Amino acid sequence: MKKIDINIKTKPINYNIFFTEEILEQLNPKINGHKVLVITDHNVNQLYTKEFVKSLNSDQNNLYKFVVKPGEKSKSLKKLEDIFDLLLDKGFNRDDYIISLGGGVIGDLAGLAASTFKRGLNLIQIPTTLLSQVDSSIGGKTAVNYKNIKNVIGTFYNPNLVLININYLDTLSKREFLNGFSEIIKTAFIGEKHLYQLLTKNSYNSIIKKRKLLEKIIEKAILFKKQVVKEDLYDQNQRKILNFGHTIGHVLESNNRLNYKHGEAVTLGMKYASLFSVYKNLLNRKECDKIIKKIDKFGLPTKINKNIPFKKIISVINQDKKSENNDIKMVLLDGLFNPIVKKVSLSELKVVWSDFIEEDSSD
Repeated sequence: MKKIDINIKTKPINYNIFFTEEILEQLNPKINGHKVLVITDHNVNQLYTKEFVKSLNSDQNNLYKFVVKPGEKSKSLKKLEDIFDLLLDKGFNRDDYIISLGGGVIGDLAGLAASTFKRGLNLIQIPTTLLSQVDSSIGGKTAVNYKNIKNVIGTFYNPNLVLININYLDTLSKREFLNGFSEIIKTAFIGEKHLYQLLTKNSYNSIIKKRKLLEKIIEKAILFKKQVVKEDLYDQNQRKILNFGHTIGHVLESNNRLNYKHGEAVTLGMKYASLFSVYKNLLNRKECDKIIKKIDKFGLPTKINKNIPFKKIISVINQDKKSENNDIKMVLLDGLFNPIVKKVSLSELKVVWSDFIEEDSSD
């Protein structure tokens, strides 16, 4: 069993991330004698949660479950209110536990509930998707969506413990696996050179067949994020580099007509940010092409499936947390592996958006 310690410099926050198939052995000593709420979705509930709950070493009379529909629509104030009602009704106190068992949606929702109810309950993250294992369960960001704006209401709240069992990934479809793999590719582009080499030497098929290789790749991605987050817990400076591809990615993800998962939208956002970096004379075209080919190699999208007018892009960007007046802060690449945050104008975004659409139609 591997352990990764998270020690945050800016605040006395310490928690462990364990790679383990013995989830219950790590979990039961902590929750014994406390009320526990397991938050999950219908898919995970059918696969794992029923047996998981039965096996928890907790008074079954103080053990509760809250199940939501899969998908971003469950990251809502209404679901958060329903969780609060349950916590109030069952008499939860600050020394009790919320366990998130599921993907990023569940982790964000459970995390926000834990961070705000009575100003903070204990939180344990058990991520069951690749996206949540390498990204959303680590770093303490919690959120719900509001009025079709992604993650606009949220907190920074770190878990007490993260338990990662890569066996959970066996039930993922290829599309869902790649949805998480996009964040691994992003991590390689923004500075994890060893990870970049591993992705260069291996294919999707070889990675899913080699358990130790997959675990090594996940570990590399987590360690990189850990290093960034520990220096900038509240996303004021260095942590912003983790948003590479997310500015345009969130716009595409929020458009229901496109039907993109988070990782698919982010890979398109990475292509756009790379083209924008070329436009700003930061990245050369050869490096940009390497990025696009790497995305394509792993079967993630490099073309938008519908033409979206730029005015629709602007309407969403204006709601972005990084937007100020007619500018937005965007992560660009000043050469491969060297992310920088630059303030760019909406007029520049429009120029590159036209190139992006034209390139898609000519590919």
